[in-house]
Amino acid sequence: MQVIAHRGASIEQPENTLAAFRRAIELQPLGIKLDVRLSKDGVAVLMHDSTVDRTTNGTGLVTEFTAEELHALDAGNGEPVPTFAEVLDLVGDQLHIFVEIKAAEALDAALAELDAHPQVQWSILSGYREVIDRVHTERPDVTILMNNPPTWEVTDPAEIIRLTRQGITDAQAIGAQILMVHDSATNAETVQLVKDAGLTFWVWTIDDADRIRAVRDLGVEILCTNAAADALAILAEA
Repeated sequence: MQVIAHRGASIEQPENTLAAFRRAIELQPLGIKLDVRLSKDGVAVLMHDSTVDRTTNGTGLVTEFTAEELHALDAGNGEPVPTFAEVLDLVGDQLHIFVEIKAAEALDAALAELDAHPQVQWSILSGYREVIDRVHTERPDVTILMNNPPTWEVTDPAEIIRLTRQGITDAQAIGAQILMVHDSATNAETVQLVKDAGLTFWVWTIDDADRIRAVRDLGVEILCTNAAADALAILAEA
């Protein structure tokens, strides 16, 4: 099982900041998963939410701030909100970058930065079908990730299986190679279904040590975690 550092080493450092990515580089997981949005002045920036409220000392929509204004915010421990270009400069070819386009209008700016950093190894995911369709058409060599239909509030085992089958069908329709499945829907049957479909099983987001061991034993191929250091130590046990 391979480890992905979710928004960088985000238990140890503020999420989606250069500090979180520097720590991830030190740990050397398979890669990092990050979130890209567009600033008011058209710059690709790192932010999961549509507002800056949760992760910075500011208030308001990301699109209401220029990149310079975002950089002036405190994203935790004095860390600024970085631009996508800054992250690509930092990571280079040291780790694979899994880029989630959180706003469809950010795609062109993100692709421009990726083109300007040809050494970067990257894959892409997005909740916007138009984003995935464009990447699939224009960049057929890029690995695409598909997020499974929401299952975190589903308790009926039959419904979890139905949603997993739907996720597989959707992934195949858009040319995705990896299906991202929430921990709540990860069990022996869903893992086997995804593998039988020829897709890679990515589980998100697990930080608990015992659960990490459990999904490892189920044959999950990729673990997305905030606790990258702990996960890597657990996998080293085996």
